[in-house]
Amino acid sequence: MLTRLADTIVALTTPARRAPRAVVRMSGPDSLACAARCCRFDACDILRIKSSRAVAGQFVLRELGRPIPCQVLVWPGAQSYTRQPSVEFHVPGSPAIANAVVAELCQAGSRLAAPGEFTFRAFLAGRLDLTQVEAVLGVIDAASQSQLATALRQMAGGLAQPLHLLRDELLDLLSELEAALDFADEDIAFISRTDAAQRVASVQSRVESLARQLSGRGDASAVPSVALRGPPNVGKSSLMNALVGAAASIVANQPGTTRDFVSRTVVLAGVECRLVDTAGLEQSLPGGDGIGGDGGAESAATIDAQSQQMARDQQQQADLILDCVEAPQVASTLFDDPEAMLDSRTLRVWTKIDLARTVPTWGFPTSAHSGSGVPELQRAIAGRLAGADRLAEDAELPVMAATAARCGDALRRMTEGLTRCQQLIEDQGGDELIAAELRAVLDDLGQLTGSVVTDDILDRIFSKFCIGK
Repeated sequence: MLTRLADTIVALTTPARRAPRAVVRMSGPDSLACAARCCRFDACDILRIKSSRAVAGQFVLRELGRPIPCQVLVWPGAQSYTRQPSVEFHVPGSPAIANAVVAELCQAGSRLAAPGEFTFRAFLAGRLDLTQVEAVLGVIDAASQSQLATALRQMAGGLAQPLHLLRDELLDLLSELEAALDFADEDIAFISRTDAAQRVASVQSRVESLARQLSGRGDASAVPSVALRGPPNVGKSSLMNALVGAAASIVANQPGTTRDFVSRTVVLAGVECRLVDTAGLEQSLPGGDGIGGDGGAESAATIDAQSQQMARDQQQQADLILDCVEAPQVASTLFDDPEAMLDSRTLRVWTKIDLARTVPTWGFPTSAHSGSGVPELQRAIAGRLAGADRLAEDAELPVMAATAARCGDALRRMTEGLTRCQQLIEDQGGDELIAAELRAVLDDLGQLTGSVVTDDILDRIFSKFCIGK
């Protein structure tokens, strides 16, 4: 991705729809001059501002024939996001006004920004590394509170910090090896083989640990799954529709309506998950409806067995199971005394509670017909999944799946390079060969942080950005 850093760029950074306020961002060498051409400031001369501040003004829109009030945030120097002079205009949130402000600023000497150009300039200026750039996109695209939390922690340096520490340690080791090469004729010992081997082993151990922590996050589409389990006609499909808030599964009185599993991705109480409605277990479906005689019955039995196996597979793979029991069909004495301990990934859900004479005192009594108990169940699902996320975060780095997928190959090459370093040290190989391997490892590490970049990596990341970011 190429950018002309001498250009002053502008874009609308808020959605183009009606709102109390719209924000137009401008960055580049002539930002303050463009603002001075378009705005009137009663209390100050914007060209003389030396430190970041907010000023009130009026933006002159020639096509309207009158000025509009605006709040202007000014960063005259390197304190801005892009480390260039920058200005933000906060104006009334009419799409027509926001678009007219952008057009006026373009006529005053700026140009429309390309997708991701603000963040690209921040990357080039050293404000962000590539892992933090990906986190910016993660914040924009976050579909749940857990995704947003991960992206924010990564943007704050959750991954960048350990990578930069590794880089510093490798640079220190490389500098000592190269100093030994520069002064090979002198009787000076810069680093011993034993010390070099220990330091390489320490770095390799941390790289391998980092690779293990990222290995389970390579599927960018992965979200926790919640499977509904229970016998036929227990009300799983109706409950599924109630949780989704739409008709996701077919509902009928005839047993065996759900043969294949049905899934929908939803956000419950701020947590994204995939709900899976599975076939009723232990069901016996009629076969041979006059097509093929006994062969038809055999085909129906095969389909039945396959649907049962699919149901079991989905339940085994699920992060959480909703164990559905029809409340009107259960003795009321069981409502007050759990007959079996449920494991940590199972919630007992009582269905059709509107038809029962007694309300259970444990589990989650629900009615898909009236909606009773459904909000409580949604919050319980979100709480259980969010709790699992917190446990995972305690053990692993906060890394987005897209970043983990990009990092995997570079970490593998780093591990292989460090293994070769260890072998050279053990075999009494020359310091120049060890130094060459370390430089290659540093190049691989640089591709993670962005200190070493290629056009295809930049294009792959920044092509996903929208204008104004």
